[in-house]
Amino acid sequence: MDPGKPNLNEATADVLCEFLEVALHQILYIRKLYPAGIFEKCCKYNIPVQMSQHPEVNKYIKDTILGIKPLLSKDEVHGVTVVILNSSNKPIERFVFEISSLMKKSISGDEYLFAIEQAFRSFILKINISDSLLDNITEGCSFAILVYTKDNAVIGEMENQQLIQVYKSSFVFSPILLVK
Repeated sequence: MDPGKPNLNEATADVLCEFLEVALHQILYIRKLYPAGIFEKCCKYNIPVQMSQHPEVNKYIKDTILGIKPLLSKDEVHGVTVVILNSSNKPIERFVFEISSLMKKSISGDEYLFAIEQAFRSFILKINISDSLLDNITEGCSFAILVYTKDNAVIGEMENQQLIQVYKSSFVFSPILLVK
């Protein structure tokens, strides 16, 4: 790699991580997993979004995103799922982010950056309207973040590994369970 040029995989991973962080905050706000008072309105992708201002919630989200960033930069992630759990830790909702092979595209072009911003804006707007389509959730709900990796993923190199537990299943994906 030319030292003067940015690593496209790293840049794409940065863009995806930023989006996942915004989407996570928006899901937590829309589904009322935390009181509305801990969120503050800001602008991302040219639309208003709600971002948590609670230090512990923010640290958990940031640490989780940083934990999967190395896998994203090596194109080893199939998808990320935010699972809403009831008070008995049973899944009641899922928000699924399928990560296609974005690493094969160059993010240097303005057209591509514009298209990504449009896609992210569209996804956030879909999260916003999902609340009207879903049943209200009860008190005591929590969430989990599932990261589905490709078979060749090297889990041992992940940052913030204390948040990450390997969860084996018979699915096509090899999930990593991050539980709040």
